[in-house]
Amino acid sequence: MSSQEWHVLEESQAWWPATAVVRGPVPDDERVEVTLVLAPGAPLEPVDGVVRSRAELARWRRPHEGVLEAVARFAARAGLEVIVADAALRRVVLAGSARRVGATFDVRLVHYDVAGRRYRSYEGLLRLPSALAPHVLAVLGLETRPYARPHLRRSLAPTRPTTALTVAAAYGFPTSYDGASTTIGVVELGGVWHEADLASYCAQFGLSVPDVSVVSVDGAPTSDPSGPDAEVMLDLEVATTAANGARLVLYVAPNTDAGF
Repeated sequence: MSSQEWHVLEESQAWWPATAVVRGPVPDDERVEVTLVLAPGAPLEPVDGVVRSRAELARWRRPHEGVLEAVARFAARAGLEVIVADAALRRVVLAGSARRVGATFDVRLVHYDVAGRRYRSYEGLLRLPSALAPHVLAVLGLETRPYARPHLRRSLAPTRPTTALTVAAAYGFPTSYDGASTTIGVVELGGVWHEADLASYCAQFGLSVPDVSVVSVDGAPTSDPSGPDAEVMLDLEVATTAANGARLVLYVAPNTDAGF
């Protein structure tokens, strides 16, 4: 392709921590997965009093006609595999060797170290075919550094604890809300929940222990020993306090730009 057929994505350079130490290029044969987030075919215009079903939203917000096929042709020309093509979620996941992925998006994939851990990133600005670029909102997955970090702060001195009940009262949340017919979804980027800890918390505040289930998103591990367990437990405790009896579903996604 000529240069006129490509569109450079401005401000698409990767951000690296100041303490990052580049360790060299990613091996040519390393497998890399890239997620293209596609633009919706219609704007989201809320209508007062109208609740749209998931199926209606999927039909309304799916990409423009022919975009998925255009991405598939782009991938085939680049020698990349299409492993996910979901119109409802407006995303396509491509996979291939680091050499092919780097050449396709005109970047150099590299490894760097931060605080004793190694991550993948890239140098340069991303590019897409000019005809396809207007239909792509984001190119994700080239970076593997954690996208979110815990914001939990532990007190250095004994203080009067702030409980979920205190916070709920501050926001005027009903103190006697029955969550028996409610399901609450909680998004987590790593970490695990501890059944015994949650049961102990509920016993302390006279609450029934909720039914908790865990769903892995995009193959994220649901038992990461280095994850932010304290934040996961805090989310569950707040949810079951505010809506005791509700079923809780933990959606655990990878802590990367693609997972986020």
